[in-house]
This record gives sequence, structure tokens and C-alpha cells, in this order.
Amino acid sequence: MKIKTLLLQEITENPDNPRTISDSDFRSLISSVLGFPRMLKLRPIVVDKQNHILGGNMRYRALRAIAEMNITEIEQRLSGSNAYLRLSSRDKQLLITDWAAWVDNPTINAIFANELTPEQIKEFVIRDNVQHGKWDWGMLANEWDESLLKEWNVNSWEWDSKDDDLELRDRSDLNIKDVNLFSITFTFPKEYEDDIKAYDKKELTEKIINICQSAEAR
Repeated sequence: MKIKTLLLQEITENPDNPRTISDSDFRSLISSVLGFPRMLKLRPIVVDKQNHILGGNMRYRALRAIAEMNITEIEQRLSGSNAYLRLSSRDKQLLITDWAAWVDNPTINAIFANELTPEQIKEFVIRDNVQHGKWDWGMLANEWDESLLKEWNVNSWEWDSKDDDLELRDRSDLNIKDVNLFSITFTFPKEYEDDIKAYDKKELTEKIINICQSAEAR
């Protein structure tokens, strides 16, 4: 495999990509890319010999959206980022300058997976999007900044809960490492995403507990 820098216009998005992204998550992805462009060099997209994307469709879409922005729009996007606001004046200017140069000649780093068979390509597209493992919420709460985690799209009801019994925060009166915690992951059809996100998190948690208690009583 080799890495090459390609113009955005040389690349074709995979029309059969089985992954989708909500509008809010896409906005978060754009902000994430703008705030940490070095990530694109560390994680190139994967393309076949025809420059069709096998892995990295969403990053490619985010870059296409950025390429259509002017430098004022880019700066406005960045100004809403906690990570950007923590930079020195010099680093802020360097980041803006780098994006201004990129918009004039939008490119992306790509790895060529020329040796894959058609069957292996289909397998790769799925495997590339499968996520294993889960977050250690206690460690995140203790060792990372909550506002930055939200910007990096690490989202969970724990961050937003206003109930002290559910809240995962590093507070002076609560040592999170001493709290007995557990987590449960639920998977819902994509069409319910917006409805579920609209729920009050505490109310949703109470509904789930009530369902579990009702099932146990039967």
C-alpha cells in the first residue's frame, strides 16, 4: 500500500457506503476536522485503483464542505471551539493560514488498496465501520475535559444529566473512582435517532428502569 496526496476532485465517494450521518453529527465532524487537521495525515482515507473511497467517506464529505467555505466562515466555525480558543494567538493564526492555503488547493491523503479483490473490498467497507470496545466513562470524567470530549463527538447521556446521582463529573465532593458505575448500550433503528435524542435524558433513564422492573415482575 502507498500513500498519495490527491485533489478532492480526483476522488469519488462510495455510492454503496452503508454508513449514514445525522446533520448534527456532520456539523460536529466538520468542526473536528477544522480544529485538528493533522488527524487527516495520521488517518488517510482508503481508495481503490479508480480513486473510489473504501474508507473515510464522511471525512471526505466534511472536507468538501470546508472547501466551499471562505476563510471568514472557517474562522467563525473555529471560534466556537473550546480547543481553538485555548490555542495561543500565534497558533490560531497558523491554523487559519493553513486552512486558507488548503481551500485554494483542496487535497486529501489517501492509501491505495489496489490488491483487494471485489469480495475483500465489500468486507473491508463493513469491517472499517465496525466499532469494538466501549468507553471507560469514569476515566474520561477524571482525565479528560468534558467540553472537549463533546466537541470530539464523545457523547453520552452521562455528560448532560443534571441529576447528581447520574452525573459523571470530576467534582470536589465526589471521587468518581469510588462510585460503583455500570453502563448499558442500546441499539435502535436509525429512523428513531432524532426522537431519542430529543428525550430528556433523566426521563429516558427512568423509562428504561421502569421497563426493566416491569419485565422482572412478570
